[in-house]
Amino acid sequence: MKIGVSSYSVSQSFAQGEMEILDAIDWIADSDATHFEITGVGLVATVATLERAAPAGSWDPADYPDRTQNIAKDLPNQPALIAAIRTHAEAKGVPLSNYAVGADFRSDDLDAEIARVKQHIDTAHALGIPCFRHDVVAWAWRDANQAEFEEAFARV
Repeated sequence: MKIGVSSYSVSQSFAQGEMEILDAIDWIADSDATHFEITGVGLVATVATLERAAPAGSWDPADYPDRTQNIAKDLPNQPALIAAIRTHAEAKGVPLSNYAVGADFRSDDLDAEIARVKQHIDTAHALGIPCFRHDVVAWAWRDANQAEFEEAFARV
């Protein structure tokens, strides 16, 4: 059995400013864990992450006037950050094993939700991650009765 860590497991440390995504990779590399799952919950990365590990010439500091902005919230649209995460994980010997995101295919705009999930699939691929998991309904959703479940099931 291989023991890994999910970014969700350190999301409180992210939220409290104790670490960013590369710090989590460093922490995993120094632990007995053997792999890292990236989730869409609570990731944190700032310009400091790009300065630390993004390939030279892959980003323009002028595009990030707020150095404290959490650019990981928009990971699929941050190619330099994606490259920084992949490069750093490879350098530290930490395999990126899975990518997980929330999704809700009960959405009023199903096409947009599917397109959003596809962006995350592309992100997982760019990170070199071989496995991907997504929800099909919002995590907090609970059916009120059997009829509501059947309606949601048919839509999904």
